[in-house]
Amino acid sequence: MGKGGYFVCIQCGPGVGLCGIKVIGPTLGFVAAVLTAIVAWPTATVCRLVSCCDGGGGDVETGAGGGAPQGSWRASASTWWWKPFAVNTSVSGAVPI
Repeated sequence: MGKGGYFVCIQCGPGVGLCGIKVIGPTLGFVAAVLTAIVAWPTATVCRLVSCCDGGGGDVETGAGGGAPQGSWRASASTWWWKPFAVNTSVSGAVPI
């Protein structure tokens, strides 16, 4: 029987978790980010190659933020590149331990 690889992400510091350490949240955040990257990064690459995306980054009401003009394919592809990082932060912050 082969050995399986296991990993654990640990976040330490004052104000982190209940005892100054978090294990479950960062580990789940990492797994979620990897799964998101498997979908998001190829999508962003295809989007940039064929210029098919039309959605914007930033605020929908004002068009502020996002770096590219509202409605441009560049803005949409750029937001897809950063999705795994946003997912990691959200999942890690949602689990207090």
